[in-house]
Amino acid sequence: GDSHYWCANPVGDPEEKHSEVIFGKEKSSMEEASINCKCSRKTWELAQEKILPNPNGESAIIPGRDDISLHCEDNGNYEVLQCDNEVCWCIHPKSGDVVSKVLPEKLVRFLPCFDRMTISGDDKFGSQYARKCESRKLGISRTKKFLKERGTIWNIDNIDCEPTGGFSKIQCAKSLCKCVSKEGRLIESYQFAFSNEYPENACNCAREIEYELTYEQCDAFGNFRDFKANSYGGKLEYCVDPTDNFRVSGQVKGRTNDLACCLDSDVYPQSWLFDNSDKRFKQSFSCRKYIETSEDVGTCDKGPQCTSDIKT
Repeated sequence: GDSHYWCANPVGDPEEKHSEVIFGKEKSSMEEASINCKCSRKTWELAQEKILPNPNGESAIIPGRDDISLHCEDNGNYEVLQCDNEVCWCIHPKSGDVVSKVLPEKLVRFLPCFDRMTISGDDKFGSQYARKCESRKLGISRTKKFLKERGTIWNIDNIDCEPTGGFSKIQCAKSLCKCVSKEGRLIESYQFAFSNEYPENACNCAREIEYELTYEQCDAFGNFRDFKANSYGGKLEYCVDPTDNFRVSGQVKGRTNDLACCLDSDVYPQSWLFDNSDKRFKQSFSCRKYIETSEDVGTCDKGPQCTSDIKT
């Protein structure tokens, strides 16, 4: 499949000892990668709840922000023009350093980097900084805060935006969820009933189709199908992570007449890529799971003739 660089949070999971994928991805090529993820990591950091110690020995909880208006490129780098908390400035996209005076948002057009921004297309509001999604989100957030300070609770669904200022890939209203572009348009026919059953990271594949990062068929939730087959050097089958299309198993030879080989980490604790004794790298997959139908007979073949077929 296509290979990419992607952004990850700087903290990681203390139990699994790995970092979670966050916003920002760049397709690899023969040219030097430009991705640095500095904007993506900053927006992630601002959105996290923080616990700070007080001089009296107690701790204060600082809630994560839901009104961040920094703008990131699709690869998680900074855009040259930034506004947040109603002030604006120019930034160096690679270093993240401020390279101008800081002005009130109403005076954003006087910043030297303003003319370098492409203010066009239906995902922006004329010459204003805020894009369609974040303009709505910030309006709702500020109105909620204003009303709460005066004793009124406004119950309204929040709008989810991504760090570019565009719409997040999943938008749900009432009983229906849709996979949408950054401009809020439905991607092909990828939509599904709202429930607690749909995966947290749905619509990843659909969004990549929209921006021509992949040409694969997605599953019902707009994610990558977890079973793959390729024809390089004969038909080989394997499992991938449906959220990012990363291969998570070894490969087995495809069969036409015999029972298909299992692709199930409970049957094959494979060490095809990583040392499985290290919990950080333990693989888990079941795109062709072994299910016993009678004594030692199942829905796929878990015999030694299959384990020997696994390729590195």
